Amino acid sequence: MEEKRFNKRTQYDARRQIEWHLEEVQKKADEMGQRPVKITRLRNGRSIMRFPLFSTKYARNGRQQEGIQYSDSVNGVSFRITPNAEHGMPDQVDGNLIRLVVSKAREIHYSMGICPSSIHLKRFEILQELGLSSGGNDYQALHERLGRISGTLYEGNIFYKDKIFSGPLITFSWPNDNDPNGVITIDLNKQFKDYLDQEKSVLAIPDEIMKLQSPLEIRLRELIQVHLGKGKSSWSIGFVRLAELCQITSPPKVFKRTLKGLPIPYFIDFSGGRKLADQVVKFTVKERQPNSIVPIIDALAGER
Repeated sequence: MEEKRFNKRTQYDARRQIEWHLEEVQKKADEMGQRPVKITRLRNGRSIMRFPLFSTKYARNGRQQEGIQYSDSVNGVSFRITPNAEHGMPDQVDGNLIRLVVSKAREIHYSMGICPSSIHLKRFEILQELGLSSGGNDYQALHERLGRISGTLYEGNIFYKDKIFSGPLITFSWPNDNDPNGVITIDLNKQFKDYLDQEKSVLAIPDEIMKLQSPLEIRLRELIQVHLGKGKSSWSIGFVRLAELCQITSPPKVFKRTLKGLPIPYFIDFSGGRKLADQVVKFTVKERQPNSIVPIIDALAGER
């Protein structure tokens, strides 16, 4: 009996020691999240790249107000996105804020083995990373972007097939002033942070994505990359399925014409029946020389 109690006590002490260690590591990661950290590569979550979590509608055509209801019976994934009534649905350009947060969080992960619970960034730092100016209008636009993203609720098995995610991806707070050095605190939803802590949850993406202003172009570039994987130079998908993954609301002919006009680094070929609903879209990397995008994609596919 005495030996049994001793073993239980030993197991308890071992668990408590592990918990204490994790708490200390998390504390140090959170401290790093409050300091400037050089981002060596832009990154995004694989699930964010794979699924339509942001609108592809141009803001100049009117901010999307309706939510997104997505269901994929083949992969067993379904979710609902409800935007804030005041701010509307965040688009892929707004999503650059998430890419920035993911990039800094994972940079810290490589040092500490865990992501911070929150990210601290100065206003001008965020604007600089997003390719915006430090004018008053852009400060206002930044706050509006943060409002759209933090006010949008996600519910479904987005990150894990057997777990339901519920809530916003991030929340934030900022000083009530116009100081460009004012620090914005961005808190990660715990479920989102836990996902980012997984070793293969993210991919490195081209830096130029942060400078793009076309929501559809951003969506296509990430969608193609996450499906190309390592060593592949082409990816094919049904036209209807592609429109669903991009949450296209325009007529099919308009979508096809828009696809052909986008300056993405891929050849686009349509094949199949005469009806668009029966067609297959094939994306092929344009260059295959040693210094082309293929080895770049191969390198990014491994995230690091």
